[in-house]
Order: sequence, then C-alpha cells, then structure tokens
Amino acid sequence: MNFFKKNWGFLTFSVLGIIVIGFAVFMWIGALKAKKAEEAKVTQAGAFFTEVENAKRHLDPENITKAKQNEKFAEEEFRRLLQMMVNRSAIKYAQPVPLAELQEQPMTALKLLQEEIAKMQKQLDDAMIDVNDATCEYFTFDDIAGSMEPPHRDDLAELFRQLEIIKDLVRLCIGSGIMTIEDMERPMGLASMSEDLYTYTPVNITITGSPNAIQRFLNNINNDDRLLFFIRNMELDGEENYTDIGSDLSGIVDGLAGVPGAGFDGDGTGGGAAGMGGMRGGMMDGLGGGRRSGGGGMMGGMRRSRRGGMDDPVMGGMGGMGGAKDNQEQTGPYNRLLAQLGMGNQNNMGMGGGVGMAGMGPMGMQTGRMAARRQPAQKEGEEPLGLAAQMAQLFPAVKRQALLIFGAKTMTLQLRVDCVEFLPPEEPPADEDAEAADDSAEGNEAEGKED
Repeated sequence: MNFFKKNWGFLTFSVLGIIVIGFAVFMWIGALKAKKAEEAKVTQAGAFFTEVENAKRHLDPENITKAKQNEKFAEEEFRRLLQMMVNRSAIKYAQPVPLAELQEQPMTALKLLQEEIAKMQKQLDDAMIDVNDATCEYFTFDDIAGSMEPPHRDDLAELFRQLEIIKDLVRLCIGSGIMTIEDMERPMGLASMSEDLYTYTPVNITITGSPNAIQRFLNNINNDDRLLFFIRNMELDGEENYTDIGSDLSGIVDGLAGVPGAGFDGDGTGGGAAGMGGMRGGMMDGLGGGRRSGGGGMMGGMRRSRRGGMDDPVMGGMGGMGGAKDNQEQTGPYNRLLAQLGMGNQNNMGMGGGVGMAGMGPMGMQTGRMAARRQPAQKEGEEPLGLAAQMAQLFPAVKRQALLIFGAKTMTLQLRVDCVEFLPPEEPPADEDAEAADDSAEGNEAEGKED
C-alpha cells in the first residue's frame, strides 16, 4: 500500500502509456492490412491489363459495326418517342386568318381575340357556369383585350398559342359541370419556361362546384386529348353543409360544449336549462340548452304524470324529458320522426308520443286513448285492421332522404397547372455515322500495322 501511495503518479502515467502504445499498435496493424488489400487490388488490375496486352485484343470491324448499329437504333428510337410527344402536346394555331397576315394587321388580331373571349363567355352562360367578372372578365387577357391598343406583331404567335390553352381549360370546365370560375391567371404573362426538351406555360385557376364536379375536372385535365397538362399543386376547401337535422345536432354539440354536467346543472331536475330534451321541444330541448319551459327533466315528466295520469292521452305518462311549450308549431321530418319514435314533443308532450306510460310513442304498444282517437273509424262489413296496418295509417313511413345529416357540399379548388409542349428533335448530320465508321477503321488499321 505504501508503494502505491508513494508512486501513484508514476503508476498512473505508466498505465496511460500502455494504453496509448496499445492503441498505436492496433492502428498500425489495421493500416498494414489495408495496405496489403490495396496492393492485392493493384496487382490484380495490373495482371488483367498485362493479359489484355499480351493477347493483343482490339476492336475488330464487326464489333465496331454492331456498336454503331446499336447507337443508331437508340437515337432513332429516342427521336421517334420525342416526335410522338411533340405531336401529342402540340398547340395548334386555330385562327381563320393566317398568322402572317395578322402580323401586318394588329387591329384585326385584337378583334379576333375579343371575339374568342365573347365566345367563351357565351359557352359558359349556356352551360350555366358563372364567371367572376372582377378577376377574369377577359380570361387573363385583360391588358390586351381590355385595351384599344393592338398587340405587338412579335407577340401574336405566343398570344394566340396561350389563347388555345385558356380555351381548352374553359372547355374542360364546361365538360365537368362546375358552378363558378372564380379566378384565372397566367402568372408569367406571354412568357413561357424552357427546358431541354420542352416548354411549359403555367396557369392558375380557381373554381367552385360539387365534389363530383371537382373530381371530373381533375380527371379531365389529366386525360385531356388535346393538350398536355401537368398538375403542379392544388388546394381544396369546402365547409360542411348541414340539413335541418344536421343543424339541430350541431347545435346540440355546441350547447353541450359549454354546459357543465352535460345538461344536468341549472335547476337539476326540471325543464329550462337542465332538461334532457331536444332543440325544438321533445327529447332534444334540454340538451340544446333548454329553450322550452316546463317539463324539462325526468322529474318534470313525473310531475306531469301526476297531473295527467299514467295513461292520460294529452299530457303523457313518462314524458317530460323535453320541453312542453307549444310544440304544435314544430314541423318537418325530423320532429315528426321524433314524435313517432316516442322521443319528440307533440301536443305538449314530453318524451312520450301521446300515449302515456302504456305506449312511450308509436313504437310502443299504442294502448292509450290517443291511439284510439287517431284510429280511423271502421266501416260496416270491413275486417279490423291489424296493428301493422294501423301503424302505417297513423304514422307514414319517413323516407331515408329526410334523415340525412349533411346536405349538398360546395368545394373550392385552387389549382396550378402547367401546359407542356415538347420541342421537335434535332436531326443529326447526314454523314456523321460514315465519318465515325471511317475514323474507327483507320484507327484499327494503324494498330494492326504497329502490331
């Protein structure tokens, strides 16, 4: 122990030195292995080239001919495919007056542009599609068509080229059955972006319509047989459109969000703000915040039961889970349905539908006097109707369409689309292949003489 205490510094440096030396030896061994591996690769590569040199391997005329044929085939196939894309994406000039004549008569060109815009507007009017005049009165050509100044003769070719793009988009809008063209813009004006093999013209368009119409428009753009469009980015927006039933349910949710205890606070058991009834009277009044008075909670229904009796046809037995104030005015399929199911509020009823405890609405046993009063008189000689037939007469079936929560929805689509036009391929020089073959042949002859 005394030795370690007296020599702890020496021992510490000794241990550190041993560690450093061990690490250096490890790295040195690794470097030697890597060096040997690289030397083996160099030796192998040198052996390969030595073998090739000793074997005197050279490209013979037959190999050169095959390589040139393959190269020529690949180039021809590329040009064929490119020419096919050129034909597919070509934007053809479609004006009755030749472009050369229009360049000499700029005012005629302005008149033709205004006529084309008027035709598009008429087509949209016939298709009952609205156009936002504040943003696309001239379909992106406001600075030209809305002016008395004729366009410059050098701009006419690009002007009528981009006019065909806008006309095609309008045609696709009509074919899709949209509702409105809200906005249309060519962000680069009469300019276009050029790439190696093609040019593209960006267009921004905003439309509104049903979800099906928006989907048809996107499909029509992707499958257009006239021009070649690419969708760059898009944004969809649309608010939910509720039916009367959906509006009631939405109000219930909003009401519950701000009511502690989900409608059981307030006066606790009675109507008003604490009921368990519906928005318009009946079961949903209390849940919506209790806009009806009296008979709101279960205790309210029991109080009315004491007043009206357990099978009283007017006041109801176990009713009272909704309000009880003038529900004669409530109409519509939703309220009629709730009344039929024993959940609504009809004739100052609570949860019951007019039959009291015995019926709990028309889905129950229908043994109260209210059912007897509503039952049509039986004629002499007729057989009595069964319960199902009586139900059908008393309460007509509610159609499924009347129970929908969401109505027809209108969506807005903001779209950036590029119209792409491929450039014609460049033809190679006619004697390029012959010159290349001659050079290869001369090179082989020279190598043969050296050998």
